[in-house]
Amino acid sequence: KFIDILKECDLFMNDADKYAVIAPENSAFEWWRNYPQFKSEYERFQTDKEYRCETARYHIVKHDGNLANIPEFSGHTDGHRTNNPNDPLYETTYFTKGKMGSTLNWHYSPVNNLNSIPLKDSSIYRTSRINVMPEKNITDILAERPDFSHMKTITDIAGTEEKVFRKNAPTNLYLVPKDGGWLDPRSARLGKNLTIPDLARYEGVPDIAETFTKMS
Repeated sequence: KFIDILKECDLFMNDADKYAVIAPENSAFEWWRNYPQFKSEYERFQTDKEYRCETARYHIVKHDGNLANIPEFSGHTDGHRTNNPNDPLYETTYFTKGKMGSTLNWHYSPVNNLNSIPLKDSSIYRTSRINVMPEKNITDILAERPDFSHMKTITDIAGTEEKVFRKNAPTNLYLVPKDGGWLDPRSARLGKNLTIPDLARYEGVPDIAETFTKMS
């Protein structure tokens, strides 16, 4: 199935560069179809050709070495750009340990077969999961999550989107407490839902808000 999708897309691959292709097996599409969290993305994938091609290119990364085996591929900890033009997202790899030993993961897709399929200037790795492209940034997520309302206010007042997120993309890691984390433990013991006194300063003073967001 994945090869058929590649055939209908402009992959932006050229003879001067080398690539690693993380190719989802047929079972990966069945997993995607039955995974509730990504139902809307799967339905869009069926009808939107450009989205299909973006998803395909998201599984292709350019590299400077041959990446002919797992140790070489996993050793590139700085990551690689995907083959979508102007895509700020990086390929990331990490190992997880299980009963049968270590498994390489590309984002959240396991690469169970340690042997790649070598081609001219490319290596293909098989995976049993589709990597669904993230299309929301931190600011988008804060805006749609009512349980992050306090951190959204602090982040907006601090101007973190312009000052930090855009400048450092895609390497941002933001530790966000839920609204419940701002409750004063003393009030909880009294059966009340009062927030800690410092929250008013964080939500009301831009300099203090900016300092707090940088610590997060």
